[in-house]
Amino acid sequence: MGIVDALKGNSAERQTREREQKSDDPESAHRQLASMTGPRSAGDDQTTRDLQAFWQKMGMVPNTSLIPKSGETVLGQRLNVTHCRIRQTKVRTGGGNLGLSVKLAGGIWAHPHIRTPASYHTETKIQADDVGSLFLTDRRLYFGGSLRNIEIRLDKLALLPRWTNEGYLMIGATKHDEIFKVGDKKAAQAWVAILSRLIPCEAV
Repeated sequence: MGIVDALKGNSAERQTREREQKSDDPESAHRQLASMTGPRSAGDDQTTRDLQAFWQKMGMVPNTSLIPKSGETVLGQRLNVTHCRIRQTKVRTGGGNLGLSVKLAGGIWAHPHIRTPASYHTETKIQADDVGSLFLTDRRLYFGGSLRNIEIRLDKLALLPRWTNEGYLMIGATKHDEIFKVGDKKAAQAWVAILSRLIPCEAV
């Protein structure tokens, strides 16, 4: 199933998905898509072109390795995605001993030392920690890296996805943000646009 088919569908497919959603079948591949698909209209062709443009900006290619779960549809993958972590480091500035030379009476020199207090501040940086492929299905994001695998269910997100000017995709998972470098700013914006269509309304 292509991205356009998964995200839009025609009226008959929508009615089928609505029946599946009402049945509370947890294995239905379209439960998360039912709320955003609608009947075809005069602007439908433009919507198709918009979705295809997003897909290209995301840098997606067909799935080659992820085995879908029961009832799941793998929409595609982006290769060479960098997974990142936020690192906070305490940095010390100033502090130490200040040496002075003071001439006293009788030609005697004294060399007192004055200790100055140090100050600290916290620096926050985004650091890369793994590289792999980022898969998108109609139910989850899946990162297959060289060091770890990360699965993020779309119906369990704590926050809506965000993008940054540097091309980072930030996913508000349960415990902390998962951060992926998916390309440039436009690529990250496209990922957020597509994910926003897939995330169930009740998830966030």
